[in-house]
Amino acid sequence: MSADALAMFQPDVMGGAMKAAEQLSKSSLIPKALHGKPGDVLVVLLTGREFGLGPMQALRSIHVMDGKPVMAADLMVGLCISRREVCESFTLVESTGQRATYRTKRVGAPEVSLSWTMQQATAAGLAGRDNWRKYPDAMLRARCSAALARAVYPDLLAGTYDPDEMDFTATASEPSASAKRGARAVESVAVEAEQKVLPAPQTEVVEHHGERRAPASESPREARPADVHTFEKPAPVLVAFGPHKGKAVSGLSDAELGSTIDLANQKLAEQPNAKWASAMRANLEQMQADVERRLPALREPGAEG
Repeated sequence: MSADALAMFQPDVMGGAMKAAEQLSKSSLIPKALHGKPGDVLVVLLTGREFGLGPMQALRSIHVMDGKPVMAADLMVGLCISRREVCESFTLVESTGQRATYRTKRVGAPEVSLSWTMQQATAAGLAGRDNWRKYPDAMLRARCSAALARAVYPDLLAGTYDPDEMDFTATASEPSASAKRGARAVESVAVEAEQKVLPAPQTEVVEHHGERRAPASESPREARPADVHTFEKPAPVLVAFGPHKGKAVSGLSDAELGSTIDLANQKLAEQPNAKWASAMRANLEQMQADVERRLPALREPGAEG
């Protein structure tokens, strides 16, 4: 790590960066996903600093999804071209609605070309998305150029991702570790409750003309087993996708919950038959139920009294 990068973490410098992040998080000119999140703003600024980007360029161009930096394809290519001591050329060779081809040459290495086709996009589950249907040539160029840039210049891009490459399937269909722990805890409580056996109720014995009898209503033949009630502490409903993945739905603000529901509706509209769609619909129903619980109860006039 360079001395300049280490200097960023000096207490006085870091304190100033945190104050700047707090102020920026209140601005309406930054991406909506960063509003009110100074910690996330700081991460984006630090990531941009590592790539030589100014603060506002970083806020516009870098998004953090599941802890990974996500860049637009044109920014990836721009970072490569700006390093002429490393990248000699980065050229678009072909662009149609079915194929995109780029060619690049790294200093001291042979020229490399790469193509991306609509057939590949279909196999990857991308072709059905709204942007891919409307702008296939632009989306093919973006995917091709990003893949070539990372393949030839991994030292410049340091593990960044194209938004289309984030595996949403795993995000929506696989429960997080915290969700699995919560499920196991509820299962354990239920098993323990079932294993607890309440003592048998004592039958009252009454003397009647020298004979010992049980009351008619509690005779052994008519005796009914006591009802057993078990109480389980329900596991919190967790968000299974998007920027709030793993957080309890009940802990989200109204704005965060609304944006998460909007994201789910958008993804389901784009890919209603995806293999993660059923899991997302179930999670969406849970969030919508939480919205209903937050609404004030409406009483009809004269309902009481």
